[in-house]
Amino acid sequence: MGTQSSEPFGQERIGRCVGVFQRLASHWAAVKRFECRVVTDESVQGKTFDQLAKMRFSMGIGEDLTELPLAEMLTVFKMFSDHCARQESGRARRPQHEFTDRYTLKTAFTESEALAILRDIVTGVGIEVRQNRNGGAG
Repeated sequence: MGTQSSEPFGQERIGRCVGVFQRLASHWAAVKRFECRVVTDESVQGKTFDQLAKMRFSMGIGEDLTELPLAEMLTVFKMFSDHCARQESGRARRPQHEFTDRYTLKTAFTESEALAILRDIVTGVGIEVRQNRNGGAG
């Protein structure tokens, strides 16, 4: 089973993914380091893939977060990973105003792909669990 959602991956979902990606990439270019925050209501530890696929994740920089389902969060991280690979390959070393980059959005992932990306997110970025109003985890 993959990360396909019952909601079609239309312009609204693509717009959310591109918006988060652009904020991350712009911030990275400005501060010269990758900063990203991922927050959810409960820990991802010990969850089955089906349980993870039903979760919502808030993703962005600082308090500028956008709520995304798992498939969209994975799409943004895949876009950013591809962007970094292009930067490292030297393909994008020209000044930005001299070229346009094109991206293909991967919007569905196999379970193994999704879990591998999620593992990278957990180890590289971390996933915070929101605290509820009583001070405990949500």
